[in-house]
Formats: sequence, structure tokens, C-alpha cells
Amino acid sequence: MIGLSIWLSKTKAGKALRATAENLETASILGVDTKKIITLTVVIASAMGGVAGILVGMAFNSVSPQMGLSMGLKGLAIIILGGMGNVKGAMAGGLILGLSETMLVAYGDSGYRDAIAFIMIILILLIRPQGLFGSQTQEGR
Repeated sequence: MIGLSIWLSKTKAGKALRATAENLETASILGVDTKKIITLTVVIASAMGGVAGILVGMAFNSVSPQMGLSMGLKGLAIIILGGMGNVKGAMAGGLILGLSETMLVAYGDSGYRDAIAFIMIILILLIRPQGLFGSQTQEGR
């Protein structure tokens, strides 16, 4: 995550990726090859997803089409908790969710382990929709 954060903030490709994610048309006007950046993003995300799928399959000694569903929902909770587009917020959100689940299992009922992610999604969306580390944006046209 530290390497990804440094890559996104310091390298030319990382800055181009952030610009393309923010506004495709403006990035194109500024000289970013947006088609190449989108392809690069899909390749990187697919490679990371493939490696993660292999590691999870090896950890559980089985592979099924539904094996990543709960992890995907927890990933959504982490994105909402940390703030959209904020790598450091995503790291902190993952840490908060992981510690919350661990504390619930240690001191409560382990049957509610997956429910903590949904409770966090609901609470964060009600209290602070931009996430704990996100900033409010004002869009005016």
C-alpha cells in the first residue's frame, strides 16, 4: 500500500491515472493518453485481483464463483469508511474494519462478524457520507 501510494503520487503514470480518474476530458486535453491509462488500470487491477483470488483459493483449499462475495462487500465498506479515492483512508478503513471484526469475535458473538461491515456502511453514510478521511466537494456548473 505504501508502494502504491508513492507510485500514485510521485510517478508520471500515477499522476496521469489520478488525472484520468478525476476528469477524463480534462486529462485528455492536458496530453494524457487516456485510452492507454484506462488499459493500464484494467491490467493492474486484473493482475492484483487474480493474485488475490489465487491466494484466497489456496487459503481455503477450494475455489468457487461465490468465494469473494463477502470480501467484496467488506471492500465496499472500506471504501465508504475511508473515503472514495483516498488510498490512506482505504488503509485506515481496512484497519478499522478488521479491528472491529476481531473485537466483536473476541468479546461478542462471532455470528455477527459480517454484520459489522454493513452496520459501518449505514452509520458512515448517515453521519459522514464522504467517509472519515474524504473531503466534501462542491460541484457547480
